[in-house]
Amino acid sequence: MKTPWLRRLPLASPVLSSSGAEDWRFATFFVEFLLLAAVFVIVLRFFFRRRRQAMKAGQKRDGNVALFALLLFSAVELLCDSTRYDSSFLPFNGFVSLTQIVCGVCLLVPLVVWSVRSIRANGRGVFHWALWVGWFLALAGAGVCEYLVQRHGDWYLSCYLAMALCCYLMARLPYAMYRSVCAKKKRAKKSA
Repeated sequence: MKTPWLRRLPLASPVLSSSGAEDWRFATFFVEFLLLAAVFVIVLRFFFRRRRQAMKAGQKRDGNVALFALLLFSAVELLCDSTRYDSSFLPFNGFVSLTQIVCGVCLLVPLVVWSVRSIRANGRGVFHWALWVGWFLALAGAGVCEYLVQRHGDWYLSCYLAMALCCYLMARLPYAMYRSVCAKKKRAKKSA
């Protein structure tokens, strides 16, 4: 890390290189722990809200909490795996790791499930197409940021900020699809 204000614990930690020089590296595991602790709290709140709603409505479990947890965990892991020095980058591209590919697929699963449910509830419309296009643009943006940060190491701060925004959108857009299903259920209850 060359940015002086980032060379501080808990964001960075000193590592001795083979020549004995001190090198500051991003503290990936500590930052990942903080982000995953926040994800745990968010998912726990989501769980209790969903359980309360399901008990009032007499609904069965539908897997939304698990999909929401998968969505948030995958977004955090996709971003954090990029900052690791020991990631297993694939030989055919040299910049995307296997973990990042799996996380991208795991981000796609809630989008597909909630899209199917939303289309069943609301019918297919411009809203769905806009979310799908937005999600794939965010995926492409995260891939471009990963490529740029691997090829131009001195751009790391702007690349990681842009990648964080793309990962946020990749998690937020499927959640918007989920919210459209919930809104349809609320409208149905009010009209009944």
